[in-house]
Amino acid sequence: MQYADSLHIAPAGECDPEVLYDFIGEAWKTHSGIDLGESCRQGRIAHSTYDWTVSQVGKLNGKMVTHVGVWELHMRIGYSFVRAGGVNLVCTHPKRREKGLMRKTFSATLDALYDCGYDVSVLLGSEMYAKFGYIPAWPATEYVVRTAKLPSTEPDVGVQPFDPYVLGNREALAPFYNRDHRGITGTVQRPTLLLGQAPNISGDEGWVLVDAAGNRSGYILGCPNPGRSVYSISHAGGDPEQVLRVVATLARRNQCERVRFCRLPYKSPLCRRLRRTIPTLSSQPEKRDENWWVQLINLRTTLEKIAPELERRLEKSHLHDWTGDVLIKMPDRRAVLSVTSGRVAVVETKQTEHTVEGGQEIAQLILGCKDPRETVEETGIGLGGDAEELVEVLFPWQHPMMGDEAV
Repeated sequence: MQYADSLHIAPAGECDPEVLYDFIGEAWKTHSGIDLGESCRQGRIAHSTYDWTVSQVGKLNGKMVTHVGVWELHMRIGYSFVRAGGVNLVCTHPKRREKGLMRKTFSATLDALYDCGYDVSVLLGSEMYAKFGYIPAWPATEYVVRTAKLPSTEPDVGVQPFDPYVLGNREALAPFYNRDHRGITGTVQRPTLLLGQAPNISGDEGWVLVDAAGNRSGYILGCPNPGRSVYSISHAGGDPEQVLRVVATLARRNQCERVRFCRLPYKSPLCRRLRRTIPTLSSQPEKRDENWWVQLINLRTTLEKIAPELERRLEKSHLHDWTGDVLIKMPDRRAVLSVTSGRVAVVETKQTEHTVEGGQEIAQLILGCKDPRETVEETGIGLGGDAEELVEVLFPWQHPMMGDEAV
């Protein structure tokens, strides 16, 4: 613990950005071979929602040795939004690993997330993040389909190239994505990365869909893989029929036998259109050892922000006239949902027979990561009174998914 005891932790904003970029580049190059430092300069941190106050760095004798990056994301839970801290670029200097430095840096980051008003934190990674309090949320998946199964009809829209790595281009097209993904849990209000994760990481081509009147009607970001056998779609927006026709055209033009749709939300218009085209469509893991992980930072503010969504769900259910209080209890925090005439408010803790009790697994319920009955059975969440019936209405399975945002 000698090193950890000597570690000085500070917000990333107190550092010279160039020093930070160089450190990230050096720390990651040893096992990835990719210069992530240059990516940070080009857009992964610069021109993004990277939070310089919440992101933390650790220094030993004045030299940077750890970094935990946080991006501010406005994540949907149904039709409501919570403030999510997307964690990425977690790294320790190669010569300082396994000395407890990252545990201390991560602890400071979680404190900063709470102090700065974040509701939840999400990240894409391996099970190593369990030791920092994160729990599995949903798998990172992709859909891979044969190009031959996609529409052969020519699109009814024009297609124009655009450079996704020019400031303003992604921002101008973000409304198409936001419109298509309203109400889809796990998706994020765009733009977050104004220049993406930079050309040296993704290398996406950009295509704008233009209607008969000459107006933009959608867009596609994607590219053929180096072997050109698969055309990968990072994300898209616009009429799903026209998007799918353009995607098929791009894949055939590049002689790609298959098309890969990365982290496509199950409930998105494009995925629904794909399922009509391919009734046997099924997802597959993007990487075997990676999943999305979540940690609930502030139970009360999360519930306050999703109260309108809970009201919407109640209104459409058989419990639309239920009245009472539901205590949601975690080891270190609690909040009460007070339901009256279909309205939901978060109030001070009070006695009630209707209880939901558990640990961070409560986050899985709130996000609708699975069927709520399955979540309760697997995690041992305790239910009292009418809570067993209420959780199925308040926290239904949402098929959450986050795309290529910032994490």
